[in-house]
Amino acid sequence: MEKKIKPDSKMVKKETMWMVASIALVVGFLGGVVFGVYKSGTGTSVQESMLSQPAEKEQGASVESTAQIFELEKRTSESPDNVAAWIDLGHIIKPWS
Repeated sequence: MEKKIKPDSKMVKKETMWMVASIALVVGFLGGVVFGVYKSGTGTSVQESMLSQPAEKEQGASVESTAQIFELEKRTSESPDNVAAWIDLGHIIKPWS
């Protein structure tokens, strides 16, 4: 009881469907690449832009701040409920800057 499909029916062959899907994916990918390159900006490389920016100051901690951090760590280990010591320690370390 198999249905027979007439050759003149309005169906798409499986090969044609896969070909259209593949072409659409390739066109979409290439369009995305072209758009990304177009929107990326001036065209200067990362190395050139890094060289043109001024160097940031040294990230190392000074002796005074190291001593303060050590002292605050000592205070927080002795009394973990000391909120002021924790806040001071957070302000000295400043991981976000």
